[in-house]
Parts: sequence; C-alpha cells; structure tokens
Amino acid sequence: MDTIIHLGAYPNDADFMDVLLQPNVVGLYYICEAAVEFGVKRLVLASTVQVITGQEIFDRPVHEEDGPAPVNHYALTKVWAETAGAMYARVHNLSVISARIGWYPRNTGECIRLAASPHGPNMFFSHTDSNRFFTRCVESDAPHAGESVILHAQSKPVGIARMDVGTAQEIIGYEPQDTWPDGLPFPIS
Repeated sequence: MDTIIHLGAYPNDADFMDVLLQPNVVGLYYICEAAVEFGVKRLVLASTVQVITGQEIFDRPVHEEDGPAPVNHYALTKVWAETAGAMYARVHNLSVISARIGWYPRNTGECIRLAASPHGPNMFFSHTDSNRFFTRCVESDAPHAGESVILHAQSKPVGIARMDVGTAQEIIGYEPQDTWPDGLPFPIS
C-alpha cells in the first residue's frame, strides 16, 4: 500500500470526551501508527474548513499561513490531526497531506443549510471536485518523504473564496472545476 486517505471521523461538533475523542483522536493515532508499521509512503488526513472558522477574514480568502482558529471541539481535533501529521512526517519520514476540506454536503438537508449560510457557497466542496482533489493527493509527487503540507480543498467560489486553494494548485496540481451547486450527486432542495 502506497497511500492511506483517512477520512473517518465523527464529522460534527459534539461532546469531546463521549463522542469525539475515540474516532477523531484515538482513531487517527491508530491510522498513523499503522502507516508507519506497514511502510506506507503517503498519508492524507482529513481536516476541515472549521479549523479556520474563527478567522475574521472575509475580504480575501484565508491562506494556510493565516493559521488555525477553531471555535469548537470538532475543529480542535482536526488541528490536532494537522499537527500529528506534521510530526509523523518529520519523525517517520512520511509524506503527509492535511486536507482542510470545505463544506462537503452529505445530504439535501446540508445543502439547504449551505445555501442559507452567508459564506456557504464560498466554501463549498463538490463531490466531483473532491474526487479530483484526492486523486491529485495520490498521484502527485509532492510532498516528498519527510514533508507535511496543509492544503485547502474547496470548489470555485460564488464570491470571495473562504479558503485559498493556491497552495493545492501549486503543490499537487489541484484545479477546482465546480461552482455551487454543481458536482452534487443528489438534489439540493
């Protein structure tokens, strides 16, 4: 196995001890340890746009170097995932991508909430762009062994993008093609 794409987690804010700890922290630990044990070359870890929710930047896209600003425990577990990925790259010579995934609607109800949110369409991540992004994560030569990157993953915005995808374009060659609501496998209303 050359690459693990780890997307498993409890995907919403919830009680840290009773709900988030096991899947989002302990589960991540087991995935990272398995990658080392079995000699996996690349590890792709799911982070979230929620990591930057506390950034009060709305006149331009948030860049990776603006840093995290979580406002809930779910996002905090994803900051830990990004930091854990960097440590595993540094200590175990893995190639690690932490993907800050935009608003990826899982059903029609989430589409309704996304459409009603003032910034929702500008942080939308379509299902087809997700396929493009994760394909590039697997097929790209970068990052190299021992390197870790945080990449923003979203589709084209309707207005000002919530996250800048320039680093993802530069490092793995990701080119978003969809704009809200294109690229969804179900109706939006």
